[in-house]
Amino acid sequence: MIFIDSVNKVIYEIKPNSMKYIKINKIKDVAAKNWAFNNNYEYKVISEDWFNKNYNESILINQPDKAKISNSLKKFQHEN
Repeated sequence: MIFIDSVNKVIYEIKPNSMKYIKINKIKDVAAKNWAFNNNYEYKVISEDWFNKNYNESILINQPDKAKISNSLKKFQHEN
């Protein structure tokens, strides 16, 4: 799944580590990187590694589907 932040000129590709090396995803990755480069955008891949390091409830503030998203991301919540 790709999200484009046109204000900060960043493309975010959300992809599980297990999907990185599938042939079609490698092709899409190259195309997205080329597009980002040619349009002066930064390209970032967000995998479960990112969520394990960065997830906290504050990323959900003002999200319209907060409850649904929160439920989907429970596995990344850290025990205190």
